[in-house]
Amino acid sequence: RSDGDRLAFSVIWEINSKTFETEHVDFHKSIIRSVASLTYKQAQSMIDDKNDKSELTASIRHLMKIAVKLRKRRNKAGALTLASPEVRFNLEKDTLNP
Repeated sequence: RSDGDRLAFSVIWEINSKTFETEHVDFHKSIIRSVASLTYKQAQSMIDDKNDKSELTASIRHLMKIAVKLRKRRNKAGALTLASPEVRFNLEKDTLNP
């Protein structure tokens, strides 16, 4: 949700910008304000749009590069990869039963 401040418990990782190794971890009570609430499809569209030069899109692209490098490192170390589809339910209007 991008509708104001929310109380949260945050984990702050400081990582090396070259090796992506974790250098420090800290836990804090915090107040967060989301800039946007995006679906995976919306975020992917922003990443794919070469004309989108917004600060939000640049941040998403940067996080994607970090995620790709971390995923490669986990897989190289023998991580188990599971394919799990997203589960959705259609609910009846009256009873809210699936």
